[in-house]
Amino acid sequence: MARIEVNVPIDIEVEDLQLKKISRSEIEPALQKFELQFFLNQIHHLEQQFSGLAGIKSLSEESES
Repeated sequence: MARIEVNVPIDIEVEDLQLKKISRSEIEPALQKFELQFFLNQIHHLEQQFSGLAGIKSLSEESES
């Protein structure tokens, strides 16, 4: 019989949980590697959905930085 311990200390700050900007050039290879085509197809939608909270850098934005 197993027991799941639920009262364990977690050393994490709320700020660490906030959505950060992500770079397409970094995320797309990982999505392709794990064959997550749905998410590859949804990147544009996610950009618009989270544009007020965080952004996803487009390839043109990355080349400017």
